[in-house]
Amino acid sequence: MFQDTLSNIKKQECSSLQKLRGFVENDFDVNGDILTTDENLMRFLYSRQLNVQATYSLIKNFVQYKKDNPNIFENLSIHAEDIRTALEHSLPELHPHKDRKCRSIIIFHANNWDGTFTLNAIYRALLLCLDYALEDIHTQNNGFVIIVNWEQFTFKKSTWIIPSFINSMIYGLQSCYPAKFLELHFIASSWYINAAFNVFKLSFNDEIRENFYVHGRNLSALHEYIHKEVLPTELGGNKPSFNSAKLIEELEIFVKKISDKSGVKKI
Repeated sequence: MFQDTLSNIKKQECSSLQKLRGFVENDFDVNGDILTTDENLMRFLYSRQLNVQATYSLIKNFVQYKKDNPNIFENLSIHAEDIRTALEHSLPELHPHKDRKCRSIIIFHANNWDGTFTLNAIYRALLLCLDYALEDIHTQNNGFVIIVNWEQFTFKKSTWIIPSFINSMIYGLQSCYPAKFLELHFIASSWYINAAFNVFKLSFNDEIRENFYVHGRNLSALHEYIHKEVLPTELGGNKPSFNSAKLIEELEIFVKKISDKSGVKKI
């Protein structure tokens, strides 16, 4: 029974891949702007549950989003100074331990943002981390949960948040990027953050809107969704504080590998 199920899944994957490649290679607005290797196209297919038409729309959105936002995608590498600076401030943290549903965990400690680098730098660092995490086929299938810790994030710092850029991020991550974002958790968010995101969440897709949780300072409430066995001490977990230097080292290896393999960035 299991072998039959696995065989059927493989057949569906092969069929979906073949159909998608046909769409992409016959679309002059897309072909040439995205790698059409099996590995790369499957990343997009997994993010849309092998739905070929939805995946094709995602790829078209992705290609156009890159063209419209060169400030985001140019030199998207660990060697870019702005990305490295953001990662040195642990913005974001891509945690090595997955939760009990095998989802990857990304954490932002918002107060680490000191104004010496931009929101664009944080977004670029996030995209690089996503590229790295999506090398894992299990992450492609099981997706991500995001935690934002707003502890000590002042009203003054909140003025650095540019609404138009946040909306661009939301659109890019939901409608253009080959990743599944399954839950969003806020810790210790103040009234002004909650007020802002009550507006931003109107742009969330249905899944995130239904799985957007504001926990206040109640870490036990967070642990009901993401067990403390995989969380760092700052969030009441059993794991040590995040080691940003280790992630930077891993990203250096990743960037070198994809450069050696193809001479260009993967997606």
